[in-house]
Amino acid sequence: GEPLRQIIKERRIKVLFQPIYDFKTNTIIGHEGLIRGLDNAGKMINPQTMFEDAKRLDLLFNLDKLAREEVIKAYAERLKKGLLFVNFIPTSIYDPNKCLRSTNAVIEKYGIESSSIIFEVVETEKIYDFDHLNYILEFYRDKGYNTALDDIGSGYANGETLMKLRPNIIKIDASIIRNIHQSESQQKELKHYLSLANKYQIKVLAEGVETQEEVTYLKTQPIDYIQGYYYAKPS
Repeated sequence: GEPLRQIIKERRIKVLFQPIYDFKTNTIIGHEGLIRGLDNAGKMINPQTMFEDAKRLDLLFNLDKLAREEVIKAYAERLKKGLLFVNFIPTSIYDPNKCLRSTNAVIEKYGIESSSIIFEVVETEKIYDFDHLNYILEFYRDKGYNTALDDIGSGYANGETLMKLRPNIIKIDASIIRNIHQSESQQKELKHYLSLANKYQIKVLAEGVETQEEVTYLKTQPIDYIQGYYYAKPS
């Protein structure tokens, strides 16, 4: 547990950005901030390993908070334009008023417009406590921030329930996008989420796009934004 404690204490975090494109105009409209931990030798640590360790060691809140703050700081120093997608893990936040105070303070410190920030729910497990998540999203909305739900279609709860959380954007999981041109069941699933998004006036982002064939198929659908290695890797 000591290496992770040290990483958090010394803020040894590297921030990468992956561009997000407007699918119709093919222009960059924003970036998702992604973090990598750095070991003593400065080598990057897989974030999944880091977050699994954090959960085991009861450091999830500390790591998630550090990640949010470092991503916002890097955006202010390096990008300064376009939308910023900031990931957060809802189970690490027990009370938004207390837990999100420092994140809010960093945004204010750098004078970033609240409308530029999209807080993105990432959760490896299924969401069970919708009331708690809604409470967090309500906090963000009250501050003028936008919200997004990540990994839609990867074993989350019922789609209709998710839409009632009123996110501004839903991100369709790579498991639906991968080789979608060859899979009728994936196409059907995508269309289900597109119709729900249309009903609730939510924008749709397809993530994990890797091939021209996937792009060609997605062009036939009302997708708003797109992200993936086909366009650009995190850098």
